[in-house]
Amino acid sequence: NGFQFHEDENIYFTPPDASLGLKWDREDFHISAELSDIASQLIWKAMIPSYDFDILSIPKISFIYDIASNMSIEAGYKYRKLYAEYRWLGLKAGIEASLDKLGFGIILGYEM
Repeated sequence: NGFQFHEDENIYFTPPDASLGLKWDREDFHISAELSDIASQLIWKAMIPSYDFDILSIPKISFIYDIASNMSIEAGYKYRKLYAEYRWLGLKAGIEASLDKLGFGIILGYEM
């Protein structure tokens, strides 16, 4: 008796999404473009009426130049941010700048 389910408002989940991508490679140059986060934003909007649909989070584009077989530089746009990265043997370092707020960040990581 007295057992009830309670909803936790702090639970976060990633809704399903669909994307459309395009990739172009020519020797050391690579360009990729993507349109995504439309379906997931529509799901959030249906669940949370106060959620604002963000049209600027839909396009993603990157330009990559391979300096050597294990070294490259990349520049692009995603999620309202411009970024530039340097990659070498799994090490990644770069900077990013937000377009909607005054701010920048430093990216440093290692991928295995």
